[in-house]
Parts: sequence; C-alpha cells; structure tokens
Amino acid sequence: MYLPHQVLGLGWDEWGSIVAVISAVGYLLRGLLKRYVELPMQGIRNDLKRSRELQAKNLHTLEQRAQQHEKMLQTHEIKLHEQGVKIEDLEDKFK
Repeated sequence: MYLPHQVLGLGWDEWGSIVAVISAVGYLLRGLLKRYVELPMQGIRNDLKRSRELQAKNLHTLEQRAQQHEKMLQTHEIKLHEQGVKIEDLEDKFK
C-alpha cells in the first residue's frame, strides 16, 4: 500500500501546522465576533423585545379605551336624540 509522504509539495507535519494555525485563527475570530458583535446585539435584541411587548400592551390598552369611548359616544348620542325630541315637543307645544 502506497502512502504519499507529501501532498501538494508539503509534508504531513507542515499540513498539521497549517491546520493548527487556521484552527487557532478561526477560534480567535469566533471569540472576537462573539464578544464584540453577538453580545452587544443580544442587548439590542432584548431591548427590541421589551419594546415590542410594551407596544402590544399599549395597543391592547388603547383598544380597550376606544371601546369604552365608543360606548360613551353611543350613550351621548342617545341622550342627545332624547333632548332633541324633547325640544321638538316643546317647540310644537308653544306654536
């Protein structure tokens, strides 16, 4: 069985060194990216999540208030109509 002692002109020890250097650089880059990109972005994500939750809560509150005001408006419209009928009756009475 033939085992080549060189691949692309480099021996196994040289290839091992290249793989070790590339792995170390990759590990360092991963650590740097995690520390300086991912962790600060996590804070931003948490802030956005809280903001979204507060917006949903505020929207729910506003919808409830809109329903209450709609009911109040209907009540006032009924009272206004009743007052209008009373005024018309009085006008007809004094003509």
